[in-house]
Amino acid sequence: MFRDFWLYCVIMGFTASDSGLWPAEWYEGVKEIAAKSPALVSPTSSRSEMRELQYTSAVKNDSVSITELQELKNQILDRLRHPADVTAIVNNKLTFAQCTFLLSVYWVEILRVQHSGEPSLVPIISDYLSDSALQKDKAGLWNCVAAVSDRVFEKFLEVMSNKPKNEAREADLEQHAQFLLVNFNHTHKQIRRVSDKFLVALVDKFPHLLWSRRVLWTMLDILQVLSYSLEVDPNQETPTLKIPQTPYSIQLMDTLEARESIIRDFADNSERIIKEAMRWAPQWTRSYIQEYINQIPTSDMWHHAGLAMALDSILHNGPLNAYSSHLSASTLEKRPQCVKTDSSKIISTSAMRSKYMGEVNGMLKIFGNDRKEELINTVLGRVWSACKQQSDSMHREAIWQATALLIQSSEFNSNLLHAITWSQVELFSVEAMRTAVECWKWLTTSQPELEMRFLQEMVAAWKCTVHKKLGLFSVTHQQTSPLAVHEGCLLEPDNPFVKPHVIWVQFIYELVETIKSSSYEKVEMIVSLIHHSLPMSVGSEPAILNRHTSAIGVRFKLMTCGLSLLQGDILPKSLAKNVLRERIYCCCLDYFCKPVKCPTQNAIDLREDVTTLIKFWQALHSDRKYLKDSDVGGKRVWFIEQISIKHAEFDK
Repeated sequence: MFRDFWLYCVIMGFTASDSGLWPAEWYEGVKEIAAKSPALVSPTSSRSEMRELQYTSAVKNDSVSITELQELKNQILDRLRHPADVTAIVNNKLTFAQCTFLLSVYWVEILRVQHSGEPSLVPIISDYLSDSALQKDKAGLWNCVAAVSDRVFEKFLEVMSNKPKNEAREADLEQHAQFLLVNFNHTHKQIRRVSDKFLVALVDKFPHLLWSRRVLWTMLDILQVLSYSLEVDPNQETPTLKIPQTPYSIQLMDTLEARESIIRDFADNSERIIKEAMRWAPQWTRSYIQEYINQIPTSDMWHHAGLAMALDSILHNGPLNAYSSHLSASTLEKRPQCVKTDSSKIISTSAMRSKYMGEVNGMLKIFGNDRKEELINTVLGRVWSACKQQSDSMHREAIWQATALLIQSSEFNSNLLHAITWSQVELFSVEAMRTAVECWKWLTTSQPELEMRFLQEMVAAWKCTVHKKLGLFSVTHQQTSPLAVHEGCLLEPDNPFVKPHVIWVQFIYELVETIKSSSYEKVEMIVSLIHHSLPMSVGSEPAILNRHTSAIGVRFKLMTCGLSLLQGDILPKSLAKNVLRERIYCCCLDYFCKPVKCPTQNAIDLREDVTTLIKFWQALHSDRKYLKDSDVGGKRVWFIEQISIKHAEFDK
């Protein structure tokens, strides 16, 4: 019935919104029907069903002239954008009935994706491309439907990109990525190719899916399931294996050789995905894989193919350590891999997570549910006691225990979260900040539902350092000039203690790269932090941000975060966006409102600061194309142009 309905809609022109032949209300009704219409092929379809098309009352091949048929074929090719492999099929092989069926599939799926509350790719792949009757059709109808699926997928990407960046959209995108990963291992080669093509386009449009916890874990689970399939006797009945934590299953191939080919292709594809994720978000990708270790079952005789591949990938594609990340390529070539790599951090961090998770599990068994509140208060007391005693070692142990306890607790405890996010403000040291950042990564990767609450507390803690004038926000001390020496003066560098803020800003910098394309709410939290940190003044005294040379790196890295959020469509056009850009420019100029001083950093920190300045300059130079007179006025465009001119003159 629905198929005949859509055939009539195509022939009568009900699907054209701008035809002017029918009332506009009819088109609105067609859109609503499309959102709820079933697929136009039967779940038990056969080749005879395809032949029945020419006998329906809606279409009769003998009642259509050659001119009308050609017009219909031209309409199909225009909609499909004249793909070379499909053009010949449509012009030479398709009958009028098949043409109307193809247009019906096009319109019902395009309108379904465009106007459904939950757009999905499942019908076009599972119902149409997987249909046995279409696959066996000798006229090449399957290739035509595959071309339709390309247009449907483009519309799907457009609809999803226009949706608000919130948790609901991210859940839909992750579910579709899971669906495509599963169909990458379909028994039919054509479906595998389509899924591969769609998956590449999906992560190209939404790159944050590369380091999504849900996508990464599903990919590793699939690899383990495929590895298990090699142990199943191919001479027995071919089973269907369930993918953990998903509603999907994989139908195994009939032969061992085919299964080996499937797992080889999927392993290569998974390795490419992890390699690309390590390139863009190395710290978060590594943290997700470390947490994955705690989520998989273990036994005495245990091997997990997915985990083995993931660990091998992050060891070979991981980032350089802090001492080597800013060295030149020629210098790095002279050093062995063990000196350059940061892979030892994977083992140490995983060991810390396992250690304190075990300690907390033991504490919970000893205290029991009746005394759980007493345990929480004991751990909190250790955290604040360590801060009062200014003990980094006591703080490290207490904050790891607090993080493990919050992760293990079935009920959210705001006091634990407050301690995890605020303790480094009371104990403002390098070791305390490093410990806090590692615990933050563990918390957000193991409990993503707490990320918004964590960000609220973390931003509040940052603002507290602004009010307390710690680190980057400390008062700039005037140093005695060597040309005006007097008795009792101290002629040595007086560097502000900004190293904790350096570690903190690096965490924010990595966080911005992971959330700016996925969550507008989280972006707003970071924008609030930057607004509160950058003054809209130049040369004011006392300075809000320390102007000392040793603080240049952390200052400009924070401004680079702001520029990365301003450029593109991450933030909507608003007064707040213009004010943020104004703050960044003012803060940039404010740094130079001080006497010329020589750098006082060590070689490693100075090299890192220079790299940060280069990145900021590149971001500032590219900011010119995002400026429009209608948005921020011509003066700022002139300001950027003058900087570019001066830079060009300096190069000469």
